[in-house]
Amino acid sequence: MHDLRPFSTNKHHTTDDYAFGGGAGMVMMIEPIDRCISSLKEQRSYDEIIYMSPDGELFTQSLANQLSLKKNLILLCGHYKGVDERVREHLVTREISIGDYVLSGGELAAAVVSDAIIRLLPGVLSDETSALTDSFQDGLVAPPVYTGRQSIMDGKFLMCSFQVTKQKSTNGDMINPLKEPKKEGRALLLNSNFISLSFFITQAHLLSNFHGPFYC
Repeated sequence: MHDLRPFSTNKHHTTDDYAFGGGAGMVMMIEPIDRCISSLKEQRSYDEIIYMSPDGELFTQSLANQLSLKKNLILLCGHYKGVDERVREHLVTREISIGDYVLSGGELAAAVVSDAIIRLLPGVLSDETSALTDSFQDGLVAPPVYTGRQSIMDGKFLMCSFQVTKQKSTNGDMINPLKEPKKEGRALLLNSNFISLSFFITQAHLLSNFHGPFYC
């Protein structure tokens, strides 16, 4: 992270000014931003200088994948009413938005982008294949996942253990139906050939009145 104030030349080291022509809100000046970027470029080359902007390109997993292949990035965080338009015209190479809403500054947006990119870099995750099976990597959301094998009844939720039978695909690979990607939103079709569930509930009010261990 780099503070823009040391790159300001005025007595109070301010980095913002009133908008030319009037209007509410302060605007970040071009001079400190230009000096900061120039200083960083003297140390190394950068593939992209990205400005976090509400009207920029919508950030997606596909874009995160692309940016993870870059060597060096600069993420410029706007504040107040934004930055001097000349920054967008002459200094940045790309503008990114994380959604159609307004934040006080671009710092949180930059943190979101950074996290999505960094976790894709080799060595960041202990199991690199985990990132390859994340939601949106193949355009779909991930299937549901569960922990443990015992049934637990806490008065609100019944979590029942079940047996999963793996079958072979046409190419000989083993298929786990619970790890197959979902085709439509949060819907997952469970084939009766794969999963067998048996519930032993005799009375409907049992779900709300029973507080002990429950097995199925």
